[in-house]
Amino acid sequence: MSADFVSNEPVAWAGTNGMTENCGELSKASPALVPTGLSPGDALPLRSYVLKTRMVRGRNQRRNAKKNPYYHVTSVEAVASILRDGLKGTTESLTCGETLKRPSMFVLLTDSTPVLDSFAINQVWPWRDVKEYAVIRIAPAGVTGKVLRDDEAETTAAFQRVIQQDVILPEHLKHVSTRHLNWSESMKNRILDKLFSREKLTREECVFASQFFPQIIEDNLLGDFE
Repeated sequence: MSADFVSNEPVAWAGTNGMTENCGELSKASPALVPTGLSPGDALPLRSYVLKTRMVRGRNQRRNAKKNPYYHVTSVEAVASILRDGLKGTTESLTCGETLKRPSMFVLLTDSTPVLDSFAINQVWPWRDVKEYAVIRIAPAGVTGKVLRDDEAETTAAFQRVIQQDVILPEHLKHVSTRHLNWSESMKNRILDKLFSREKLTREECVFASQFFPQIIEDNLLGDFE
């Protein structure tokens, strides 16, 4: 966790006296407009279809323009191409093995660092080390597709949305931050093993735990260490 989340107070999670003893005073895509298979005689239905589609897009755009920005988590290496070519939708789900019916992009309703960190660690790059990530802010005016709730059973689910759209144009995008996270999956596993076996943590492990565990451990998982 960044220095913004470090205090001089003892770690104070519910039911974590064992951790406090260990660590002491350490701080804590839009579908195509034109349907296939139309003959020249279908000009009027086609015109009606196009006009209706434009009306729907305009309505979605006006509706989204009244809302707050969205935030997209991506790799630092991808920022330049996104700002140049736009944010493109994908049919690959964050959930392994699933394919989306329409090009979509996964976004958050907040730029809160704990939410961004949890989303990056648990969903964008699960079970992997995450050194850093970038945050792209999306202006609501750039969103012309449907915005749906993301069907994920995660602590960040309330903040997650799926935008069904081919691409969001560069003029609606801004790189707002780069987060140096230094998340280590192996460190997390080592700390959990030590906590369950009641082994003493090293200072490095205590610092890591005080930074990240409030975000990744749920339901008083440390409650047995009182």
